[in-house]
Amino acid sequence: MHTTALKSIMSVVLAICLSVSSFVLPVFAETENGTEPEKKPEPEKFTITYKTEGKGTLKGNTEAVAGEVIALTVTPDDGYVLESVTADHSAFALSEKNTFIMPNQNITVTAKFVEHKPVKHQIWTSAGEGGTIYPAVAEVIEGEDQMFFITPAEGYKIKTVYVDNISVGPQPLYIFNAVKSFHTVRAEFEKIAPEAKPVETFTVKFYDWDGSVLSVQSVEKGKDAVAPKDPSRDGYIFKGWDTDLRNVQKDLSVIAIYEKEPIKETVIEKLYVYPAGNESSASELYFDTVKIGSTIDLKVKSYPEKELKNVSFDSSNSSVAIVSSSGKVSVVGYGTSTISVTCEGKTARYVLVCLKDLVVENPGTCDD
Repeated sequence: MHTTALKSIMSVVLAICLSVSSFVLPVFAETENGTEPEKKPEPEKFTITYKTEGKGTLKGNTEAVAGEVIALTVTPDDGYVLESVTADHSAFALSEKNTFIMPNQNITVTAKFVEHKPVKHQIWTSAGEGGTIYPAVAEVIEGEDQMFFITPAEGYKIKTVYVDNISVGPQPLYIFNAVKSFHTVRAEFEKIAPEAKPVETFTVKFYDWDGSVLSVQSVEKGKDAVAPKDPSRDGYIFKGWDTDLRNVQKDLSVIAIYEKEPIKETVIEKLYVYPAGNESSASELYFDTVKIGSTIDLKVKSYPEKELKNVSFDSSNSSVAIVSSSGKVSVVGYGTSTISVTCEGKTARYVLVCLKDLVVENPGTCDD
């Protein structure tokens, strides 16, 4: 590089440095000497003018710098409501909290109030026979409550109440809360049934023959008691109750009546006879060989078996055999004899044979 060119560049750099130092140094010099820095000018403030239309108040800051958030207090008078808040600046925008951002100019803010005309809703009522609804009709400002009294006439009661044709039950009082639309109330009534007179009742107890309780009933005066199922008793027949169960007029103790069953007579079909100790050989016709001087004790049984009474014994040949009334046979001679045994019209025969020098004992039985 040429020496002349290098000297020219260095001269420019030196000139720039001298220029910067001449600008900075005085500032530091002033600070070091205790001199305060120069103050910035205050931002410009703009005015806010408030106007109202109708009856009400609008309040807020009367001046502010651009960009400042301004809060408004808007209060309508009684009977009025706020309709709108506007300003003469196109960028004016009011938030839900009644605030806006101040523009870079003076502005006028206007609040418009209008007379409040409340919305009213009618509530129609109807009452059936036997009662009333008060009030009979109502015109209610929207948002307010309305109360209705449902009153039955003497001898009646509330059957049910319909609100907008839907049953809400037998309500004596119904309240519409915060009315917002048309409604209807309808009441139905019904007669009160006459109070039933107390019924006089009596206690009827049914007893069996042994004192056990079969049934206990509560029976209205003048009504009939109802007998329980017929009881039973071994060897007896139930015949009924010892007390009239009709037209009960007092407490009753009713006892079952029985009659002893009649004894069924067993009819003998056959009669059998046999010597004592030889029952297995019993027969209607019994043959036997005996020795003279022997004694035979005759026994009798029947079919069907029963206790036999009035049994009679008879010997066909008393020179051969004699029989007692109890059936004891005594052999007194040689020959043959038939002992007839009779009871209740049936007969069995015991035939005995007694021969000289004949030794045959109990040959067995022989049927006809």
